[in-house]
Amino acid sequence: MADRPTIIYLWGFMGSGKSFLGKQLASALHIPFVDLDEYIENHHKKTIAEIFDEVGEQAFRKWETDALHECSKVLLSYTEKGRAGLNYAGVVSCGGGTPCFHDNIHFMKAQGRTVWLNPPLDVLVLRLQKERAHRPLIADITPDTLTEFISERLNQRSPYYRQADLIISPAEHVDEILNGL
Repeated sequence: MADRPTIIYLWGFMGSGKSFLGKQLASALHIPFVDLDEYIENHHKKTIAEIFDEVGEQAFRKWETDALHECSKVLLSYTEKGRAGLNYAGVVSCGGGTPCFHDNIHFMKAQGRTVWLNPPLDVLVLRLQKERAHRPLIADITPDTLTEFISERLNQRSPYYRQADLIISPAEHVDEILNGL
């Protein structure tokens, strides 16, 4: 463990449970929780889907990196000033693509511990079928091609996700994460 508190970053494909488990993990550790997508939406006063539509994925990824650095700085600053003695400064639920762009992996690994939540493909498909309208990357994907799309995208992102300090599959229990940290 580092001399200063670190941040726990949760990675994984959309629908993997990062926000759900992140809230539980933060609650169990009595530390703040940040959903990076919500952070971006609050800052820009737009949904992620609106941001994708208006500025495209490339600009969004830059905003995402800026938000990652900003919220990490705030969490570490908050902990150093008022919560001395904690091992962890907070839990950050990253967007599914966050580790894959702008050298974010190295930044997160320097700030804390990284966890890949890796449920089986069929679980992701089941969860995401209901959420397509709210997810810009899959909003236009038909239900019959969703499995293929997710599988292809997972294959692209897995080399990044595999660099996590801890891999949990299926991602269902906070205790697994706590024991692995």
